[in-house]
Amino acid sequence: METHIETINDASIIIINENQLFGMENEAFQTLVQNSIKQGSKNIFVDLSNVKFISSCGIEGFLHAYKICTNNNVNFNLKNVNPMIMRELSVLKLNEIFHIIN
Repeated sequence: METHIETINDASIIIINENQLFGMENEAFQTLVQNSIKQGSKNIFVDLSNVKFISSCGIEGFLHAYKICTNNNVNFNLKNVNPMIMRELSVLKLNEIFHIIN
């Protein structure tokens, strides 16, 4: 998974530079989240500006990251969510779980 991470104070912004997420990248994503927490991040933002499609396995990766963050008192946020992905999250009622910033 091609990503870029920016750290500002106690926040990490994980920018995903992939057009599609199928879940094969979940392990690498979890490692990024865990490393951000170890480095002191209290807020993790996942920038989905470039992502146009996400499979159910990809969504599962976000759920797992959310759980890791919640267990460590870290805020997990999705930002710049494509309308098609937002629709999927809404159907699954995950828009009520994830903090989404557009």
